[in-house]
Amino acid sequence: MKKVSLALLFSIVAILGLSAVGFSQTSPSKQFGSIKVGISNFGKMDDRFYRGGRPGGKDFATLKALGINTIIDLTDNSSGEQAQAEAAGLKYVNIAIPDKSYPTDDAVAKFISTVNDPATGVFYVHCAGGRHRTGDMGAVYRFAKGWDYDKVYQEMLNYDFYTSNGHQKALDFVQDYSKKMVAQHNAAAATTTAAVSGNR
Repeated sequence: MKKVSLALLFSIVAILGLSAVGFSQTSPSKQFGSIKVGISNFGKMDDRFYRGGRPGGKDFATLKALGINTIIDLTDNSSGEQAQAEAAGLKYVNIAIPDKSYPTDDAVAKFISTVNDPATGVFYVHCAGGRHRTGDMGAVYRFAKGWDYDKVYQEMLNYDFYTSNGHQKALDFVQDYSKKMVAQHNAAAATTTAAVSGNR
């Protein structure tokens, strides 16, 4: 009986330990210089692109203090966020993508147009948890920078991306978009090769 109890105790301790590790990976407390950020799943992808979960309350002032100019909200159920963002001196752009859905071409085009606009400046992209819709648009951004699928997907996993609970479409989108980018690259390369050959 004691052996069974000890085994059970060790199992519980191991599970709790794994849970603590999982929690620490998405802990809402991160330090950026002297600025403490309390937004869940928050991170910095490069000098322009910050990402994470939905901000609220004092988070808008924190984002402003980090040098962020624009918030790109990917949710379709925001209430009062634009007013809060603008009150903190931030621009606000909403690209509504329903949760657990496959992003439309229009949404992708608007995202690309927004991030490519110099007036956008440094931007913060978020959905509800900063995992799926944010992960999809982060992937679009990375593919444009020349990243390959494996590298993009690993970064998504680093931000707690998963496909359970109805989120498979988020991964389907990234896989399809990757294939599309590869096809476009190959077509452009073939056109260049043909043009060079024709000039000989």
